[in-house]
Amino acid sequence: MDATSVNSETTENKTSPNQETTQVTSVDVLIATLCIALASLICSLNVLTTLVVWRTPALRTFAVAYVVSLAVADFMIGLELLPMSLYFLPPTRLGLFTRNVHMCLLMNGLSTGMTTVSLMHMLVISVDRYIYIVRPYCYEQVMSSRLVSALIASSWAIGVLLLFMPHVIHKDGSKAETCEITKLLPTWHLFIGIWTMYFSVLLVIFVMYSLIFLTALKQRNAVRVTAAAVETHTRPPARLARAM
Repeated sequence: MDATSVNSETTENKTSPNQETTQVTSVDVLIATLCIALASLICSLNVLTTLVVWRTPALRTFAVAYVVSLAVADFMIGLELLPMSLYFLPPTRLGLFTRNVHMCLLMNGLSTGMTTVSLMHMLVISVDRYIYIVRPYCYEQVMSSRLVSALIASSWAIGVLLLFMPHVIHKDGSKAETCEITKLLPTWHLFIGIWTMYFSVLLVIFVMYSLIFLTALKQRNAVRVTAAAVETHTRPPARLARAM
């Protein structure tokens, strides 16, 4: 009897965490609803952006090509929020993600990959604007439809690589009790690879727009000085103005 009671208590202790995680609270429902609402907003706005460019021939430029491709990547991020909304509901998290390691890895890979595509597009846009504003005479020589297509394709290639990489390098998921990426993926991939790349890209974007801001500030000051000089030279002398 004592051994049986001990075993039953041990079994209850092991199953109690899973029983607790299947209870849906109002906070879980709220977070899942916010994810669905945010997904609808992101997808609709990016579809609208693509339609506007498609129906407006004047907008079909090199810079807008980056924007359209970025809109597609953001649309995919919006779609990724739909399975994430299921993740925040304990029953579906337990049945769909915890017990299926590949679904867990797919959600993480889709989030990481499409976020990388968005960041790479923002990086390319910042460099494009830097050349256009700071080096305008070089812009027409450097930019071409072939180069733009290559940059967009490279951004997507990097994102797709990171999308499928978790399925190749993940650890044994049979021992994982929850869908925790820190336990399923190696540290070098999460912190050294992903976060180093993110911060490096963000740093370059910050530098590009800082240089653009400084150039715009110098041009504004130059315009003010030129306008003041022209006004001084065109203003009539004080004596002549009184005589008139």
